[in-house]
Amino acid sequence: MEPSPDPASMPLEKITMYDEFNIEVPEDEFPRKGISARAANALVWSDEWTDTNPMLNMSSFVTTFAEPEALETARRSMYKNYIDHDMYPQLFAMERRMVRWLHELWNGPKGVEPYGAATIGSSEACMLAGLAHKWNWRQAREKAGKDGSRPNMVTGSNVQIVWKKFLRYFDVEPRIVPLKPGNYRLTADQLDQYVDENTIAVVAIAGQTFTGEDDDIQQIHDWLDDYEKRTGVSIPMHIDGASGGFVNPFLYPDYKWDFRLPRVQSINASGHKFGLTPPGLGWVVFRERKIFNEDLIFYVNYLGGEMPTATLNFSRNAAPIAVQYYQFMRLGFRRLQAHHDAHAGECREAARRAGQERLLHDHERDAAHSRRGRHARSEDQELQRVRCLEQGARDQIALAVAKLLHVLGRQLQTDKALMLGARIVDDDGEVTVAIAMRIRFGASLVPGQFDLGFGFVVAQIDEREVVEIESMTRG
Repeated sequence: MEPSPDPASMPLEKITMYDEFNIEVPEDEFPRKGISARAANALVWSDEWTDTNPMLNMSSFVTTFAEPEALETARRSMYKNYIDHDMYPQLFAMERRMVRWLHELWNGPKGVEPYGAATIGSSEACMLAGLAHKWNWRQAREKAGKDGSRPNMVTGSNVQIVWKKFLRYFDVEPRIVPLKPGNYRLTADQLDQYVDENTIAVVAIAGQTFTGEDDDIQQIHDWLDDYEKRTGVSIPMHIDGASGGFVNPFLYPDYKWDFRLPRVQSINASGHKFGLTPPGLGWVVFRERKIFNEDLIFYVNYLGGEMPTATLNFSRNAAPIAVQYYQFMRLGFRRLQAHHDAHAGECREAARRAGQERLLHDHERDAAHSRRGRHARSEDQELQRVRCLEQGARDQIALAVAKLLHVLGRQLQTDKALMLGARIVDDDGEVTVAIAMRIRFGASLVPGQFDLGFGFVVAQIDEREVVEIESMTRG
């Protein structure tokens, strides 16, 4: 029997629907013939179906769930070009309004013109802030008749990779302060070895990737104040709040990490982390309009009326901006605060039951939180602080399996409870933990709203105990 011909080599008029679903996808050349929409959808799905379900990705740095209304908001805006302010003036008005909201949320000074922008993510936001500080430094040096050709920036070695990209791409000397065992954040202890008259800014982190800690922002600020008194050189600070920017205002309102510190001139945050929007949104906000150098703003008129543009990117999908506006209106300050408190409490209790975790404390935030009289921590900071060792790590495995069962159960439309038993054996062959999980599925559950710390209670047990991991709904 002769093998079936490759559909890609068949005349277009002889290709059937069945053939389209079995076409060989070319690796190195552009597809020559089109296929039906259903076949194209099936081929795309067959390529991506083994990728991780975002809702099961516990290493994700982005939001993985949206309410139906948020999805509808995104659908309406997905073909709007963000940069075309002449055709979409209300979208631009939303962005301007949210910049003012964030300026107020981060305690910007009154009586000034707030300035900032929605960006593709925190990476673009960081680069815009870095460029503003480089331009301001260079112009000040030139005005004083000094050399403006050797800028440097001071950061800790705990910074996200975007800062190293910025330093290389925009020709700024890196002054990266090494961290020490037991101290995983930037402090003022070594700044005298790195800061000088060519420093365009010191970057401090609010919610670092590795441990969730903040750098010692107040101490760095005070050291720079003293440095200016000694040398006459004033150096601004930028706060990289990719994670902490949407956590600190809600859980630590008394903690001074933001524009309350006069030397803080710019802040960035990720809308697609704790701003709860889909991937592709960051924010940069400046203390006031004059901080963002006018030389960095361009004016274009070929999309309609003349409009300013000051981002590295130009055309982009407007959906994340519209969804951010939806989330701010939907939740407001108090619901976001309650949201963080509830999840932080669950994570803290799970860590406490695990018994073998190590917590890395940020003393400034802890002091502010103690004054507030609350005991919850943000989900992101708590999870990043916990080093899941031994049984703690086994809880993570159990949770991942539980989440997978939830998805399977939802797809099977079952209303029965599923049971899973697991026995984990260590290197010596001894059974150290026995886990049993029961997950209920029913119409009251909201599909997709289950993520680490959101939908399950995890308990640590020994070989004689059994724990139930119950699905929970959220109002």
